[in-house]
Amino acid sequence: MIQEIDNKTLVATKGSNLCLLLIPLSKWNMSLDNDFLNVMSDGDYGEMMQALHSWSITCPIDNQHRVRIPGELLEWAGIEKKVTIAGVRGKMEIWEPESFKDHLRQIDYDPHDVAKQLFSRI
Repeated sequence: MIQEIDNKTLVATKGSNLCLLLIPLSKWNMSLDNDFLNVMSDGDYGEMMQALHSWSITCPIDNQHRVRIPGELLEWAGIEKKVTIAGVRGKMEIWEPESFKDHLRQIDYDPHDVAKQLFSRI
């Protein structure tokens, strides 16, 4: 994913289930443009997007490909020292490791069914 980031900036924000999202700034800006019409036509969606954007902060990638995530976001996600990173559809999810394990336990999908469904679309 680092190779795809043209301006070396990510946006960090709160995700679902106590994970943090890291999204390339260019992709974040595209989502802003795409969401504008939805926000104007759907009040609940607009409030959700307003909250998501109010929690977001830009995070530059340094020369060693590190990103500093603000303490308030880390605290919200329960992250202290270790993290689990999951790449999901062009973004990264940053999890406190036990929260991620709990999240996976709650997912009740047969891996064979998931693979079958995904690969049938290719």
